[in-house]
Amino acid sequence: MKDTIYLSVFGLNLALINELKAIINIALQEKYEISWTHLADSKLQLLLINEDFINIPHTEQMDKKNQILRIKKSDTNTTQQIINNTIYLPLFDEKPLIQWIQSYFFNLLKSNNLSYQLNNNSLFIQNQKFNYDNLENIFKDIFKKYRTGLFLLQSESESESESESDDIAILDFDRFQFYLKPNLQIITTKNLNIIPASINQILSIKKYAKGIDLKQGVWQFIWDYLDQEIPNYPFHYQIKRWPKISNRTDRIHLFKLSTVFSSGSHISYAESSLKIGYKYINFFLCVSDLAGDLIPISENMSPFKLTQQNKTKNNGLNGFFNSLRKKLGL
Repeated sequence: MKDTIYLSVFGLNLALINELKAIINIALQEKYEISWTHLADSKLQLLLINEDFINIPHTEQMDKKNQILRIKKSDTNTTQQIINNTIYLPLFDEKPLIQWIQSYFFNLLKSNNLSYQLNNNSLFIQNQKFNYDNLENIFKDIFKKYRTGLFLLQSESESESESESDDIAILDFDRFQFYLKPNLQIITTKNLNIIPASINQILSIKKYAKGIDLKQGVWQFIWDYLDQEIPNYPFHYQIKRWPKISNRTDRIHLFKLSTVFSSGSHISYAESSLKIGYKYINFFLCVSDLAGDLIPISENMSPFKLTQQNKTKNNGLNGFFNSLRKKLGL
């Protein structure tokens, strides 16, 4: 049985409220029953509130027994960060918010002893991340290393006293399909390996997993499980393919980035033109690189230039994106 958690959002426009609810629902719905309620509800556990309304009735009392996450428009130095229980907008990257909320409810349930057992399926366990070197070792040139066969992606512990492993996915190079283990929880991230898959391993994952395009599956896995400590990508680059992603917020941003980098661009141009954060764009380029989809190009190969007229061009580019998004239903 899932634990019920009670949340409320107050003082924001409807579009932003719906976006925040969608992000939180996706992050928590597998582990919790989510109840969206009002700020006067005695069961309320977490309130997301516009900073301008922080002094309204109820909030002072709530601050003593509940958690308040303030939402504030940021300057350029604090965009999408969470500092002292305040999240700064615009929210280009939803991961900091998701991690903060997941951590909050994990600790809340732990401290209240609500279904707190390590093997209890209702307990949320945040998936671990893999460092850049480990993922590079596995995925860089993977489509050149392997042409046929079925392989198991597995995370293993380096402990000599204990043997722990997490089966993650089946990579089928014969049918060019990627099968991610459903309800995946990665606990050990010491060493990521790819090994020939046994019949039992294949059946245990394929029986419940839906196969997707292998290249897309690799890209999505790296996007979800790559640690934030990554190299910088300071030159001009072009992507070979557009990633497809299920999360709506990421899908919109990646659609814009793919439009620019499919023709070839520089990170500074994309940041200025699309109003997307530098770290988010750099992360996108890194994931594309590890997935084998990124090509360094010379500056003269890019149709986009950083000029004094960039602002005017941005307006036209934004208009193009808005028109295209409406046609595609994004």
